[in-house]
Amino acid sequence: MRKIYTLLTISLLCMCLVAAQGNGNKNNYLTENQNTIQKLETAQAGSCSITLDKPVVNVGDEAGGIIRDGANTLCEIYASDGTVWHNVGEGTTNANGDLRYSDTIYVPGTFEFRAICGSCVTNIVYLKVNELPPDPTDEPEPDEGLQPGDIIQTEEGSYLISNDNLHFEINLVGEPGDVDICAEIERSSYKANPECNPSGDLEDWAEFVLLDSYGVVWERNDPIFSGATGGPDTFGNPDVVNVRWDGQIPFKVHMSHYGPCPMNMRTKVTLVVCE
Repeated sequence: MRKIYTLLTISLLCMCLVAAQGNGNKNNYLTENQNTIQKLETAQAGSCSITLDKPVVNVGDEAGGIIRDGANTLCEIYASDGTVWHNVGEGTTNANGDLRYSDTIYVPGTFEFRAICGSCVTNIVYLKVNELPPDPTDEPEPDEGLQPGDIIQTEEGSYLISNDNLHFEINLVGEPGDVDICAEIERSSYKANPECNPSGDLEDWAEFVLLDSYGVVWERNDPIFSGATGGPDTFGNPDVVNVRWDGQIPFKVHMSHYGPCPMNMRTKVTLVVCE
């Protein structure tokens, strides 16, 4: 599989890399001649030479260089990724002994190039082709963290309570970071039986308490008089208080009832980033 991938990579490179002037023939075939391979692998560089305009380019850039030898010399150009050699083109030097080659690169990687001009073998040059950096619009947008008004967490408790105290906890999931936290608290209490204590002397009391990591931060005691069906209903119009979290101790919400009529008590706490 590695060999197939290597051949494909080199083939793609060769189709787009070298366009030799002069004869301008793009051979683009795997070199299997052992004598040629040995020259490319072991021969000392002769008087002929090969140079690159730039040793590093990006995918989509044009890469090129110059081969120099005697005038009117046929030069064959070879490329390798360090595993196999391909004959990628040939051309004849001009009257000044120069052969110019260039093309656009579409395959990333590091490649070596060498030319054989008659009986002369050039030096080896290396070309690094970098992948294009991702388009900034394709990258995930930077996380700016929680903003004022963002909801951190919401919890709600609803119970039928008769002369008792019940509570629930709010364990934060995750770390909100260095932000000021506010609690939006909504509450309601209604008699389980609206006809309970229509004209009696006793009253019912509904108590709501919120504790943060350091103690009580909010408390309401609502009297429900005889003949009334319930206390204040603040759903849709919450009380807002600043709270603190030490990273460990959860928030706690207590609901208590005292009196002759069992009460349906409900509390909702929404933790948000303070405005």
